[in-house]
Amino acid sequence: MRLLRLFVCWILVHVSAHGGTLTQAELARRFPAPLTVGEKAADVAAWPLFKQNGTRTELVGYAFESADLAPVPGFAGVPPNLLVVIDPKGTFLDVAVLSQHEPVFVEGLGEAPLREFLRQYRGRSLGQGITVGGPGQLDRVSKATASVRIINQSVLSAALKVALAKLGFVQGRDPGRIGRIRGDRFEPMSLAALLDAGLVRHVRVSNADVERLFAGSAGLDPARALDVALPVTRSKGIVYPERITREIAFGYRLPAAYYTAPDGGAPAWQASWKARRVQLVVLGVALALLGAALWQQRWLVAHARRFAWLRRAWLLFAVGFIGYAAQAQLSIVNITGIVRAPAWANRLVELEPFKPAITLNFVRAWPFVGYAVGLLLLATVVNKAFCRYLCPLGAALALLGRARLLDWIPRRAECGAPCRTCRHRCGYNAIAPGGAVDYEECFQCMECVVIHASDAQCAPRLLERKRGRSIPIAPASSSIDGRA
Repeated sequence: MRLLRLFVCWILVHVSAHGGTLTQAELARRFPAPLTVGEKAADVAAWPLFKQNGTRTELVGYAFESADLAPVPGFAGVPPNLLVVIDPKGTFLDVAVLSQHEPVFVEGLGEAPLREFLRQYRGRSLGQGITVGGPGQLDRVSKATASVRIINQSVLSAALKVALAKLGFVQGRDPGRIGRIRGDRFEPMSLAALLDAGLVRHVRVSNADVERLFAGSAGLDPARALDVALPVTRSKGIVYPERITREIAFGYRLPAAYYTAPDGGAPAWQASWKARRVQLVVLGVALALLGAALWQQRWLVAHARRFAWLRRAWLLFAVGFIGYAAQAQLSIVNITGIVRAPAWANRLVELEPFKPAITLNFVRAWPFVGYAVGLLLLATVVNKAFCRYLCPLGAALALLGRARLLDWIPRRAECGAPCRTCRHRCGYNAIAPGGAVDYEECFQCMECVVIHASDAQCAPRLLERKRGRSIPIAPASSSIDGRA
């Protein structure tokens, strides 16, 4: 365990995050003729794609990496990096995986379901309010809903930044915080009625206004004011006329009856929390009850049999609900996700049997299933073998033992000499011969605390009870003198 802790410490120190990696040459290989890749834009990390159409060069769209523009961290702590291509109207042409470290897509389900998920973006417009799940929206990926929500957030946020900088869109917003056009509102109206309802605005532009323009964009969120621009073009010259375009800008706001306002400005990441609010409430209540039980430690350990049943019930809840039902088991990914160590997360997570046994229900290649089953068999011979010798998360958490403020496990002066009951029964070998607890090795099973509070198991308490039950015997001489 000490060597494993040192290894985890080394990982936590030697980590770094990565941004975009594509070059213009690599993009040219991905988008061959008749497409050409222009120079990377200076104001936003995107490459323009052009196509020769006769004598004209047309802009086909923009290609960019999501990690450059919207690095949304995934479960491994590092943002997925996706190659996104949108056309000048804000329609997705393609979304492809460049790199990703989501555990469920690295080994579990593989990348095939992820690639199938990304194909759904083709032909969809940024103005549609793309979300995961729901009628007409992106289909979820079973056992990977949270991961695809992260990916969707990254794709949309990056695309909105490019649309803002290059396509004349209004200021980009979190895609989960925009309004939605109401499809149930349809009513035939005359032009006068449209004007009265605020659906059409009359704008008059004089020739003098146009002259001033020559002398010298549509929004995505229907809940916000729109900036509308009317282009006016003039041709200068006769043989090869020069086309000069100016814009007449004005504002417009859609009446509130025709769209659904965003829900309280909540960011998109809260969607996954709301979808699992029942599970979160159950988990919160369970943790509150556990905290209350640990706070009342004397009551908890007063009866060894009651403690054993409560402990078994919690372990069953942890495996059944937290593990299989909620898919929320703790993993080394929770540590590497904080420090952004995706490469090591992919390796260390395979030391844990949770992915084949819980996340994928043993639907995986036979070496991984055999490894998980082998650990179960090993545990029948070596007590808590995985937790003590292989668990990378346990090694990382054991480091917290060095930062403790209190020694919260009760001890007696007799612990270690002469009594060594706790030491011999400790399944983790976390009690030294002298009776002190090695908190770096201790996993808080509380078995020694139960022994410490038991009149039937703790040797010092047994001796105290025997002394209390002893009957004092008066000297024989005193009795004889009393009769005399």
